Amino acid sequence: MNYNIYPEMKHKFFIIPVSFILAFFLYFTVQAQDAPPEWSVCSACHTIGKGRLVGPDLKGVTDKYSEEWLINFIRASQKMVKAGDKDAVKIFDEYKIPMPDNNLTDDQIKGLLAYIKGDKVKPAASTAGAGKTVKEPEEWKTCAACHTIGKGKLVGPDLKGITEKYDEEWLINFIRASQKMVKEGDKDAVKIFDEYKIPMPDHNYSDEQIKAILEYVKYYKEPSGEEAAKTAAAGETGEKPKTTVTSHQETYGPGNTKTTFYIFLALLFISLIDLGLTKIIKAKFIHYIIILTALFVIGEIVYVEAAQLGRQQGYSPDQPVWFSHKVHAGQNQIDCEYCHFSAQDSKNAGIPGTDVCMNCHNVVKKGTQTGEAEIAKVLTSWKEKKPIEWIKVHNLPDHVFFSHAQHVNAGKRECEECHGKVEEMDKVAQVNSLSMGWCLDCHRRTNVQFKENDYYKNFKEYHQEIKEGKRAGVTVEDIGGTDCSACHY
Repeated sequence: MNYNIYPEMKHKFFIIPVSFILAFFLYFTVQAQDAPPEWSVCSACHTIGKGRLVGPDLKGVTDKYSEEWLINFIRASQKMVKAGDKDAVKIFDEYKIPMPDNNLTDDQIKGLLAYIKGDKVKPAASTAGAGKTVKEPEEWKTCAACHTIGKGKLVGPDLKGITEKYDEEWLINFIRASQKMVKEGDKDAVKIFDEYKIPMPDHNYSDEQIKAILEYVKYYKEPSGEEAAKTAAAGETGEKPKTTVTSHQETYGPGNTKTTFYIFLALLFISLIDLGLTKIIKAKFIHYIIILTALFVIGEIVYVEAAQLGRQQGYSPDQPVWFSHKVHAGQNQIDCEYCHFSAQDSKNAGIPGTDVCMNCHNVVKKGTQTGEAEIAKVLTSWKEKKPIEWIKVHNLPDHVFFSHAQHVNAGKRECEECHGKVEEMDKVAQVNSLSMGWCLDCHRRTNVQFKENDYYKNFKEYHQEIKEGKRAGVTVEDIGGTDCSACHY
């Protein structure tokens, strides 16, 4: 067809696709309007059409309640609960967690409600690198205990979009030492701490490690349906994962000597019988060698086992809840004294009550290794007000006095000196023998932290000798730590 003959038709063919493209662009420009900035706070606890998070799914909420009611509820929900508003009470009874008051204007709240009603989704700030796939760094396992990417608040904030909200240098400093920044008055650090209340532990990561975490967060993609199904299936089995140390008795204790004992006992009897009766082996010196060797080995086993009476090195009992110190103290870097809170001031280190567990597990309902089964036991304990009957691992004879406060507070000793690297254990075991000889050896070789320690300020002679260079340090033995009455008064 010769379009020069039909110039009007030519223009029509050109105008139609251009108009269609323009209409399409305008439609999606309107549909993809940005979420109001207030939504970043709401999204920590709510979704729109993706199911319950901490609070309810907000899809359809504008149709269920009037605008005036929603404005009042968003602004001061607990005030409405206390006033007996039936809808407010019903929501609180279902979700149990009070929604914080929000000092928003009517227009800000109406903007939120309009966004929720339209089910709008905030477009990505940039498409650069959108198709990039970043491998999960090893350090993310620690972060994942308290944070999600795009799935809402866990213990700490959802990290989706965090790399756009703060600059890289600030994030590196915050991840490495957040509480230092809070103490220095950094307004963003203080704001985060005031909102979540739980201090983030320091992380001794290099710049490269932190940048790897931030890159993973920035380009994170949801796993495919098949991968997610496999993960869910693994978490729902409720099976206890294998422990890092499979045989604590063999690793830390004297080991099982029963088989060796029976073998050499049998050899002893066979040699005696053959020497006196059967006389199959003519050379008597062979009998003598076997008998003497067997007596030596049996004697050694009897000595070792007798020395272990009352001791339980390697003891590693199954607990009523499968609890991993490797996850809590290792990956999550929870300080020992957060749970064992009386170690500084008491004879006993203290076993944490369920209320301590609930500081995190009122939100964290699913473990990375055990799924929901084990944490459900903690939640049941809290709901039924029945304490978990943890089994004590480290035990001393009744006639021995030992004070954690003396060692942790006055002596400034580290937990792992007696308990081993608990942060590397899924299932805790007694690492050291805790025998009298073991304690005395420690008291003889260990210098106490003598300087700038008020507990030892009365030892003026020793302080003077250290000052004059006559003494390098003071051991526990020097201040009476090997006297019988110190532990057996």
